[in-house]
Parts: sequence; structure tokens; C-alpha cells
Amino acid sequence: MKYSDSIQQYLPGLPYHGVKIIDLLHHTSGIRDFVGWTSNQIDTGEIHTTADITKLLPVNIPATNSVIQNAVLR
Repeated sequence: MKYSDSIQQYLPGLPYHGVKIIDLLHHTSGIRDFVGWTSNQIDTGEIHTTADITKLLPVNIPATNSVIQNAVLR
């Protein structure tokens, strides 16, 4: 596994093309965190798998070099 590898190589079912492992590590992939979702976005009374939740994530998010929510320390 290399930092420059596409996540599609390891998770081919995910709809995020162009996202690399390094993007995930730096929190610059553009993939949203689903932990903070409210009950109007997901039924919190049911048990959901990661696959269920990833189906709800937006598909057209390009990778970016900027830090969106998290401070990245190198």
C-alpha cells in the first residue's frame, strides 16, 4: 500500500474516484464525516452498516489540497 494509491484500488465499491490514501490521512478527500449526522439524515433508531451509510454520501466531491475541517500537523 502506498500513500499515492487510489482508494478505489482497495475499496472498489466506493463512488469516490480520484481520492488517494494520502487524501484520507490529511482529511482532504472531501468525503464527509457521518458521525455528526442528525436524525433527519439517517434513522438513528436502526442499526446501519458502513455500506448503508456510504450509499447516502454525496458522490461528486473532488479531492482538494486545502484542509476543510481538521488541522493537519506534519
